[in-house]
Amino acid sequence: MTIGLVSTATTSFNSPFNLRRRLGSLDLVSRGHAGWNVGTTGDAGTARNYE
Repeated sequence: MTIGLVSTATTSFNSPFNLRRRLGSLDLVSRGHAGWNVGTTGDAGTARNYE
């Protein structure tokens, strides 16, 4: 039996570069059994984080 690890993270509060590094580390530690729960939002305030 293989157990996978899934993380929920958002680029609203994390820079995409740092988020990718963390998820890459999780993938390495789990030997390729990692996932990312991606959530989207229609919130205009969140969208302004990238202006």
